[in-house]
Amino acid sequence: ARLSLFPLANVTGRSRGLRWPIDGIEFAPDGRVGTSNRVTGPVELSFDAPGMVALAERGDRRAVRFGLERAGKWPVP
Repeated sequence: ARLSLFPLANVTGRSRGLRWPIDGIEFAPDGRVGTSNRVTGPVELSFDAPGMVALAERGDRRAVRFGLERAGKWPVP
């Protein structure tokens, strides 16, 4: 499956379960604006600040929502 990340603010993060980890990458709307990545297993993403949008393929949206609900992060307050 494919997962893309797009920053709406300056943000850095860490990842698990992606073919190309994002650890140490500085994302910014006027700089590195996103990545298209491959999912290799259960995905865990964490960021130092709000502002990252994750885009999943249409068939994977249900799994993403399920993961967010289990983590207690959906719906967003």
